[in-house]
Amino acid sequence: MTCRIFANAGISLSTEDDWTTSARLIEAPSGAGAFDTTIPVADVVGRVGAGPTVSGPGKFDLRAEDDGAFGDEYWSRSGMLRLTKRF
Repeated sequence: MTCRIFANAGISLSTEDDWTTSARLIEAPSGAGAFDTTIPVADVVGRVGAGPTVSGPGKFDLRAEDDGAFGDEYWSRSGMLRLTKRF
């Protein structure tokens, strides 16, 4: 069994100040119309991730990953557990 540690980092740049989408509900009455949603977008977002990968018998790998994204008034965290069978 082998354990390897990994890390990654990156940056995302945007010239947009916000993101707007329009939607309507299919089953809503005809007079309901559409509505817009606007979400602010950070100009600079840093992205980081790290975790271990454990390689076991039978060409199986188990990987745990913790990712984060951080910007002006923005942050996001996510985690993932992945089991892989190599051929």
